[in-house]
Amino acid sequence: MTEAIAESAVSESSPPRPPWWVRWWPYFVVIAVAVLASALHTAQYKQISPIDETRHIDYLARLVDDGYIVKQGDKIGDVAMRLEACRGLDLPRWTPPPCNTKHFDPAAFRDDGFNNAINNPPAYYLVTGVVAKATTTLGISNNLLDPARVLGGFWLAAGLALALYAGELLGLRRVPLVAAAVLFALAPDPLFISAIVNPDAASVFAGALVFVAVLLWERDRLRVGWLAGAAAIAASFKMTNLIGVGIVVAWLLFQAYAVWRREATETGRSARSYLIAGGVLVGAAVAVTLLWIAIAGSRSTVDALRLQSNLQFYHPGFPADTLLIRRNLFSLFPPVGSLRAPELKRRVLHDATVVTAWLAVAATFAAALRFSIRDRISTLGLSTAAVLVAAGPGFIVSTWFVNRVIFQPQARYAMSAIPILIVLVAAMVKGRVATICIGVFAGLFALTTLTVLAFG
Repeated sequence: MTEAIAESAVSESSPPRPPWWVRWWPYFVVIAVAVLASALHTAQYKQISPIDETRHIDYLARLVDDGYIVKQGDKIGDVAMRLEACRGLDLPRWTPPPCNTKHFDPAAFRDDGFNNAINNPPAYYLVTGVVAKATTTLGISNNLLDPARVLGGFWLAAGLALALYAGELLGLRRVPLVAAAVLFALAPDPLFISAIVNPDAASVFAGALVFVAVLLWERDRLRVGWLAGAAAIAASFKMTNLIGVGIVVAWLLFQAYAVWRREATETGRSARSYLIAGGVLVGAAVAVTLLWIAIAGSRSTVDALRLQSNLQFYHPGFPADTLLIRRNLFSLFPPVGSLRAPELKRRVLHDATVVTAWLAVAATFAAALRFSIRDRISTLGLSTAAVLVAAGPGFIVSTWFVNRVIFQPQARYAMSAIPILIVLVAAMVKGRVATICIGVFAGLFALTTLTVLAFG
């Protein structure tokens, strides 16, 4: 009797459980924005993107149609050539063959028709291709391109949802997290890349997957083996996702040092466990990357410099003179870029993007400059700034060692860092006024972008 009365008192004093929509509204908002923007973008942008989309759709089509993974020396197939010829290419002064051509010659296309997407592992193409193939088989779509593009919005939505979850695990408020996620979802490179066929479309998801896995491991909700799986998945989408892995590993090293100095004990983890977790992440990601480089190299039938897209960037000597040039040193920081479909080249959207970029820079450096080994957000900020700045020159060096070519790093290569930038921006927002400001700004940015995509 006494126990029943006690239980009744506890239940009466406990606050009522909020409705399901109160718990899940942030996820609904960011998923809706990402998927809707991608779908509208696909409806508006009919041309083939010059960011090697012809090569990526060829990789995808041959993988799901024939079970064949392209290799260096392969020319693009009929599916990709016909799509480019009939859709057109979003590149001035380049006209593909007529759409009604019966038999296409790869030599009539850019780079003599060689497929230069062979350096990318097949995971993105396989997952995206299987879904796109299902839509054509069921009669939902008459081509692989459009459903593969729309699926990019779901890749982005999944990454943004995981970024929100990571922020909640770190104790951040939900409105700033949602606002930051919306801003980065509609920034030029994330929006454009998630609406075309390109393995960078899965990079936000890859970075968020690794980050969330580590946060759950800290809380004893995942075993360390799952970290290896998350890092391997990230690397299997694209090698540049090692940037996101690198940021998380650097942060783990700071946590190990904090525990060793007895400056942090709230997680209950030992310094050794943090070092092991970092080693597992690095080992898995690097192992997948090196394995794919070895596989791709062993299957190659022509030298890399046979491709004009490589030959024009050939550099015989070590590129020391290019490493510290500003456009290379800060090329990945912040990773919002400037890629836009013609429909979105509006002054108001450009200005909103500039503000978003500066928010990312300010949040990262504000966290880094108030560095304290006890402050997990500040160590995350310093890790992010250091890796993003170092990754530009690092990318140049890596491509030179592999093929003796140098490419200027593109902002989209660091999209795996966006989930962490969302967390940093949300953490910077303090107080009601700042929360209202960033919420209104994100809402106006979303409304303007979606309106332009829907109505022109």
